[in-house]
Amino acid sequence: MNLSKFTIKSQKSLADAQNIASEYGNQEIAAEHVLYALVKQQDGIVGAIIKKSAATGQEDMLFSNISKDLVSEIEKKVKVSGGNISLSRTYKDFKQFRKIGKKFERRLRFYGTYTYCNSR
Repeated sequence: MNLSKFTIKSQKSLADAQNIASEYGNQEIAAEHVLYALVKQQDGIVGAIIKKSAATGQEDMLFSNISKDLVSEIEKKVKVSGGNISLSRTYKDFKQFRKIGKKFERRLRFYGTYTYCNSR
C-alpha cells in the first residue's frame, strides 16, 4: 500500500489508528481502530456526519457514546506486547467496519439521536 497516494487527512487517520492499536496493545490495525481515529477527528467528514445526526446540544454526548462503543470493541481484541503493528488485510475486518457503521446508523435512524445520546 502506497500511503503517499492517500490524502493528508487519510494518512493522519491511519497514523492515529496505529497509535490507538498500540495504546490498546493490539497487533493489527482493524476497522474499529480506523473508525475510532475518524470519530476522534471531530473536524473531519465523520465528525461532520455525527454532528449533523445529533440533536441540538447533544453533539458531545453522541461523540462520547460512539467513542465508548468503539473502545469497548477495541478492548475485546487480543492484546500482545512487542512486535510491529500492521494494517489488517482481511476481508473480515472490512465486513466488521461495515457492521459497526450500520449498527450506529440503525441506532440513529430507529431510535433517534436523542435516545442514543441518552442510552448511556
